[in-house]
Amino acid sequence: MELWVQFLSQSGFCVEFPGRTLVFDPYTPQAVPARALSQKQVDVFVSHSHADHFSPGIFAWQKAHPQVRYLLSDDIPPQKGAERIGPRQRITFDGIEVSTLRSTDLGVAFLLQLPGCTLYHAGDLNFWHWDGEDPAWNRQMAQDYKAEIARLRGLSIDLAFLPLDPRLGRAYLWGIDTFLRTVAVKKVIPMHFGEDFSVISRLEKDPQAASYRDRVVPLHRHGERIRIKV
Repeated sequence: MELWVQFLSQSGFCVEFPGRTLVFDPYTPQAVPARALSQKQVDVFVSHSHADHFSPGIFAWQKAHPQVRYLLSDDIPPQKGAERIGPRQRITFDGIEVSTLRSTDLGVAFLLQLPGCTLYHAGDLNFWHWDGEDPAWNRQMAQDYKAEIARLRGLSIDLAFLPLDPRLGRAYLWGIDTFLRTVAVKKVIPMHFGEDFSVISRLEKDPQAASYRDRVVPLHRHGERIRIKV
């Protein structure tokens, strides 16, 4: 199967299949191309309410594109025409089997099972380890992240969108590293690095990533559109 992925910004992506678009965490609605919103089916997934993941401006799309449907984390207030989902729930949404994990920050991560393709978008579910933070907090974060990701063990994921946050310093890679040593994933696209695209080059050179760096799809600019075979 072939699909196109367009990077919007931060954790925002459009994933285009023939006749269908999936949009994840589009906090910059103006970055989503009209082409993507004009497909027969358009499904928008918002992992939580933080301003770098969610903008109320996305609901304006319904006026020009009535086929757009929304699935929102339940920390976002109810919106007309939108469905909401909480952590560790499973529903069928517009023909997609959707399961969620509990974020280690706020909201949910999405696991989507479509015919012939399984996608994962982490939202802010990550191994957040901050130097200078209370050691007990960091230990709890490690435990919580590993326990949540373990729920995916045994699955095969075609494409995963995972945080790679340079603000974490030496721990910048721990989330992706733990995920890829726990879950079978064919391709990974990093996200949540702000404007610092250099963190992707850092991963590509990091000896810790040697066993999986060939599965990481590099990003170079906002708006970049990449063809992916899964």
